[in-house]
Amino acid sequence: MSNQPPAPGPADSWPPTGRPAAAEAALVALSQEVRTRRLVVVDDRDRERIVAELVGDDAFLRLELLRPEGEGTTGLVLSVTTGGDVDSPGVGVEFWADGDAIGGIDAWRTPDGRWHSEVQTNPPS
Repeated sequence: MSNQPPAPGPADSWPPTGRPAAAEAALVALSQEVRTRRLVVVDDRDRERIVAELVGDDAFLRLELLRPEGEGTTGLVLSVTTGGDVDSPGVGVEFWADGDAIGGIDAWRTPDGRWHSEVQTNPPS
């Protein structure tokens, strides 16, 4: 995010009386839908707590607990992935504690159309 004012755009050429109406229309549109490839919710100290993002064709949602500075991530990651092949999608949940993956649940479809699932446990040491 920049502290610089935005570059002049089409709204700058509108008469001053048209700007409030344009701003109101933009707010109404944003209240109905936001489109982006990455959405981040930060806490009052600007730390990422919720991150939703697309990486290629894959989607991820990361939820993190509030942790002291320098301590590893504790939270979970939800994912839906193509694995590079839209005929073999997968879904998963990863559990993290103090920066270590401690478990998860995965499900995926093989090219023959059958779904498989697996529960993984990695107790912290």
